[in-house]
Amino acid sequence: MIADSVSVRKSLIIRNLDKRIDRRQGVLFVFTLLHIYSASIQLISLG
Repeated sequence: MIADSVSVRKSLIIRNLDKRIDRRQGVLFVFTLLHIYSASIQLISLG
C-alpha cells in the first residue's frame, strides 16, 4: 500500500511537471510566431 501511494505521488509530480513544460513551450512558440510575424512585416515594408 505504501509503495502504491509513493508511485501515485511520483506520477502526479511528473504530470504537473509535464503541464508546466507544455505551458512554457507554448509561450516560447507564441513568442517565436510573433517574432517571425514582425520580421516578415519588416521585410514586406522594406519591399
